[in-house]
Amino acid sequence: MKKLRSIIEKEYFKNNQQLLYISNAYEELHDFADICLCDEDGNYIKFLYSIQTLQASFEYDLIISHFKETRLIKYNDVVEHSNKPLYMCSMFTLKKFDKLTKEDIYNCTKYFLREILDCFLVFNIKIV
Repeated sequence: MKKLRSIIEKEYFKNNQQLLYISNAYEELHDFADICLCDEDGNYIKFLYSIQTLQASFEYDLIISHFKETRLIKYNDVVEHSNKPLYMCSMFTLKKFDKLTKEDIYNCTKYFLREILDCFLVFNIKIV
């Protein structure tokens, strides 16, 4: 965490800009996103965290082989994910079924900087 904090602060104060650039690793926002630290052109620097909504864990297909018979079972993981805390092991789990928004990313980034990294000097965040 200390190393990640120093990387973020270095990028933030680079060229006396005081602007932190973050980006989604995927093209569009759906129900899951990997948020990365990037430069102003959107070039990847460092992975920060992931965000998911409850929709991201809605159904899994489990294949169970029992003796000579194979079954496909739909498994709903929403209850397990809804009981998780907001942040755990580099993953934010938002308690909603809608798609992610830029506001969700911004709020998670502020929480990540303030509460997880204890980095209160970073104020200006821009989503590239």
